[in-house]
Amino acid sequence: MSIWPNLMITSSQVRNTRPLAAGLTAVDMWPAFLDGVPAEVNSERLRGHEAFFGAASLGSPDDYEVFERIHVGLQATVDPWVLMSRGLETEQRHPDGTIVGAITDEVSQRAQLRQWLKVMSLNVEAAL
Repeated sequence: MSIWPNLMITSSQVRNTRPLAAGLTAVDMWPAFLDGVPAEVNSERLRGHEAFFGAASLGSPDDYEVFERIHVGLQATVDPWVLMSRGLETEQRHPDGTIVGAITDEVSQRAQLRQWLKVMSLNVEAAL
């Protein structure tokens, strides 16, 4: 489950991303333990967390390498625009305003950017 803009809760962890400066973001992760279960259950959850998200694991390190390379690539000046149009021509807007597309469409990425623009455009004094 993602809680916009920077909190993610999965079956095995809680993750928070914090922008520190332009080009610098901290990612904090904590393994999620269960109350009222045998200690072995939480120990197994921790070992699974380490196996997938640890520094020498199978999951996260390559993801973070990709994220860093994307960041470097986005600094290119050849074409300053990032296209987020996959599925734009086939998405459907429901009467309640919900926008739906195929699983591989960039509906959620466009929605996050629209919300970010909305939040960044708010009148701060009015919000206080």
